[in-house]
Amino acid sequence: MSESSRIVLPAPTGVPSREHALPAERPASLEGARLLLIDNGQVQPSLPRYGPLVDWLAEDLQATVAGLTIERRGEDLIQFQEDELAALRAEILDGGYDGLVIAVCHAGVTASSTVLSLALERAGLPCVLLATGLGGPLAATMAAHDVPGLPIIEVPWLRGMDGEAVAASRAERAAAVVAALTTPPERLAAAAADNPAVGDPAAGLTEIAVDDADASAALYERLEPLQLGDGFPVVAPSGERVEAMLAASPLPPEEVLIGPPMPSGSSITVHNLAINAVLAGCRPAYFPVVLAAVRAMAAPEYRFFHTAITTHPGGVAIVVSGPIAEELGIASGQGCLGPGFRANATIGRAVNLTLINVARSIPGRSSLATHASAAQYSYCFAERLEGHPWQPLHEEHADAATSTVTVLKCEPPHNVLSMIGTEPEQMLTATASVAATLGTNTFRYPGDHLVIMNPVDAANLADEGWTKDDVRQFLFEHARVNRSALPEKRYTLSSPTWFEHTDRVPVARIPEEFHLVVAGGIGAQFMIAPPWGLSRAVTRAIETS
Repeated sequence: MSESSRIVLPAPTGVPSREHALPAERPASLEGARLLLIDNGQVQPSLPRYGPLVDWLAEDLQATVAGLTIERRGEDLIQFQEDELAALRAEILDGGYDGLVIAVCHAGVTASSTVLSLALERAGLPCVLLATGLGGPLAATMAAHDVPGLPIIEVPWLRGMDGEAVAASRAERAAAVVAALTTPPERLAAAAADNPAVGDPAAGLTEIAVDDADASAALYERLEPLQLGDGFPVVAPSGERVEAMLAASPLPPEEVLIGPPMPSGSSITVHNLAINAVLAGCRPAYFPVVLAAVRAMAAPEYRFFHTAITTHPGGVAIVVSGPIAEELGIASGQGCLGPGFRANATIGRAVNLTLINVARSIPGRSSLATHASAAQYSYCFAERLEGHPWQPLHEEHADAATSTVTVLKCEPPHNVLSMIGTEPEQMLTATASVAATLGTNTFRYPGDHLVIMNPVDAANLADEGWTKDDVRQFLFEHARVNRSALPEKRYTLSSPTWFEHTDRVPVARIPEEFHLVVAGGIGAQFMIAPPWGLSRAVTRAIETS
């Protein structure tokens, strides 16, 4: 590439909020040491094929190291918010331990477990994570952006192992834990640097040089080996395009919107969000909606750092309500959740590109989604105001002149076609039955649902005297499953205590967790989107410059 044909574009990544740190200093030996061993809530009964890891490790370490004292603690870390992790960190440091082992990093609990370990390493406490093949890559990516060299020991499935092989695996794991807690930090960091599997090919990237003749096509080719982008072609974020996007923002470019999200340790700022909005194909006029969506995702109840990496296939549903939808051409009618609408496609895509490029929720690596879904490309639509029989979302949360955006981490919407009749109770019974299935997360973590009603049936309900509150109450009372169908042990920390004493267990905690949206065209279908569960719906006003 000649200098005359070269153009330098800003990278769509973030800037780390702090310098990398070495792991904590390790003792030369664990003899006479005190270790804290945390079961993070995943070992049993979630992972029976890995065996009783914590029990085995405690036995094997004490058999291996003379005078070693092990204290055990159970914490369901996936339930912890960031402030709760900070409090737990302080409590552990006050305990005077010589080391910490957490088992086991698997699925979403990996994020909390790794955040805790990285903070403790920076504070001087040696840590080790035991991880499955699912959790290990996420933990390694997070460590690469903060404390490269944090020891992560993979635990194998027991499937196909005989007793001798299991015993050998146990001994190997105990020896690896001892080594991880006694190896000098410089050697741990050097080993991580020599292992390409634990790095990030885009780490430290600030700009990308491409051929000016067709910058967008050239950039598209450059992104894939860097594990950037969503696989679709992109628009090159030239200085002129980024400046035009920023001109539509009511906030300064350097303002931090979410910071710093894991796995990358970088903050999402107005500036890097604008770069990703250009990549996605947004018009500058769309940027206030993108900005409002990300600001809503920053709310603690949204649980950003868990939603970015979960095994769940849901996307970030972005529901725009108010006059701005018509102004920008955000589709709310026939086919509004499908292809053909630039505003819908690119607003949702800008948010998801930011998750991949800045937060580094890398598909197949630090994003743990088992299958993922098309909702993780774009999941944006508007509420239909024409003929709306009730109060739309923006009027519920603000007023008629104020446009809002509502975000929720949820599954792609499920179709509801009432085959039992078209009376209000029959249509809503069919809707409730789709929500109340044993395959959703809601019997672990009940929560917010999106209920997307076509305008004709919504009007029919209103004509029959049904209010929004009536519909919510009906769904709350009927979207339930018999207790006898559920396992005895369930995740119930996010459930009201009265759930344990009812024969019919709800999928939501209160009626208001059914968010009714009128959208779509003429037809017989409703749609309902069950939630990931730990994330709550957040609504925010859209501000324009």
